Amino acid sequence: MIGKIRKAQERRARDRSLQVLEVMQALLLDYQEHMLSAAAQCDVAAYVEEYGIQPEAQISDDMRRLHLFVQSLGGAFDLRQVRTLMEAGDVLRATATAEIIETFNYILTSEYFGFQAIAALIQAAHLNEETYFEDTTVFYKLWRDFAEINYSHSLAAISRICFEEAVAI
Repeated sequence: MIGKIRKAQERRARDRSLQVLEVMQALLLDYQEHMLSAAAQCDVAAYVEEYGIQPEAQISDDMRRLHLFVQSLGGAFDLRQVRTLMEAGDVLRATATAEIIETFNYILTSEYFGFQAIAALIQAAHLNEETYFEDTTVFYKLWRDFAEINYSHSLAAISRICFEEAVAI
């Protein structure tokens, strides 16, 4: 009986992690829209002088790195016996390229709301020897925050998780 419960908890952790990866993909879409909007309003010449790159080129490179990071998190589920995003993050820290690890570290320390949301999502679930624990308040808080700042892609993705939780209760 305990083995069946444990397997069910592991399956729940993995399924939720894959749903959260969809929220992260949506966050990347909102990030791209936000950055492109900011780039359209900036002084391109001053930006190039300060950073040595066109804003759109910087955004494109950021998006490449961010997508690679999220894909690598997802890939950890396919390549290893991970069940949560925290475990997938541990796998990345041990096996990923320097660029992916640097992107991960940046996300975890950034003050940008979207990256703080990704960090919160990674840390929202834990699976220990006894049980699966999920901090559902993180999902509901992000749902409210996404609605408030009009992150439409992220709002749609997190709404699916919140709706599923509401139905389960």
